[in-house]
Amino acid sequence: MLVSAGGVTLHCRCAGEGGQPLLLVHGAGGSERHWRWVTERLPAGFRAIAADLPGHGASGGLVPETIEAAARLLADLLDRLGVEEPATVVGHSIGGVVAQRLALAMPRRVRRLALIATAAHVTPHPLLLEQLTSGDIDEEFVRRSFSAGVPEHRQRVVLDDLRRVRMAPGASDFMGCTRCDLRPHVASLTMPALVITPLSDPVISARKGRLLAQQLPCARLLSIDAGHYVHVERPAEVATAIATFVQQS
Repeated sequence: MLVSAGGVTLHCRCAGEGGQPLLLVHGAGGSERHWRWVTERLPAGFRAIAADLPGHGASGGLVPETIEAAARLLADLLDRLGVEEPATVVGHSIGGVVAQRLALAMPRRVRRLALIATAAHVTPHPLLLEQLTSGDIDEEFVRRSFSAGVPEHRQRVVLDDLRRVRMAPGASDFMGCTRCDLRPHVASLTMPALVITPLSDPVISARKGRLLAQQLPCARLLSIDAGHYVHVERPAEVATAIATFVQQS
């Protein structure tokens, strides 16, 4: 479905009706397609909402200039969808930074945080930023983000989505990530949090994930043997972890 939010037309996919709202935020160069293997494995009782951020997937516009702009856009999306109760916000990689920013700026919107392969400060790899800007994606470079044995069709979704990114002309950063350091602020996030850290992540190290779990006052840490796209590689484990987290917190 298409939803107008923040002056941009967003492509949004919703699964489940009348359940607890679950907002799923993809990372740099991703789309709602990254979450489909997770949402189809969730038990009943969830209203899963996954949208392509501007400049990604089938949404309009260009990549937001800042993390803060992306967070405001998602809050507006929840309003447009009529989501009144606080949501469990799940964010992968840079999407995890957006989730943290949303929780800091609008805590009434966020009941829980599930943060996957992320940290409180994420700096995109210069080569990835160059590829996203040019549209010339080095597949072998990206494939190093996966662990062994990930089905080709799942890797292909990630690779194809990266090619669809639309950056602002002359962009030298991705959503202002280098300027968005939440490390001094995350200790104020007192809602329940789940930090999922892939053990074989070459993009954001497991050490940074463990540090984030230590910084958050009410966090639990789950380590999974996977690469950076753990929700694409191990969707059943991620879905079970999220469902259990929501049920127990």
